[in-house]
Amino acid sequence: MSQEEAQNYAKKLGLVYIEVSAKTAQNVNLAFEMITDKILEKIDKKEINPEEELGIKMGNKGDDQQTLTSKVQTSKDGNGAGAKCCGN
Repeated sequence: MSQEEAQNYAKKLGLVYIEVSAKTAQNVNLAFEMITDKILEKIDKKEINPEEELGIKMGNKGDDQQTLTSKVQTSKDGNGAGAKCCGN
C-alpha cells in the first residue's frame, strides 16, 4: 500500500495517519502522544470511561508509576526528552 493510499484509507475511516519507524524511532513518541491526547479528549467528553474501559488506567498504582496525564505533560514540556517508552 502506498503512503497516499494509506492516508486516503485513514481519512475515509476518520483516523489520523502518521508514518513511524521502529528502526529509527521516527515519529514513535509523536504517535504515542497523539493517541494519548485522543484518549484524554474522549475521557473529557465522556465518550469513554476509564473506570469501565479495559486497558485504560488513570492515577497512581504505586510510587514509581505516573498517571497518563503526567506522562503526556512530561513529554510535552521537554523534561522527558530522550526517555524511552513506559519507563524502560
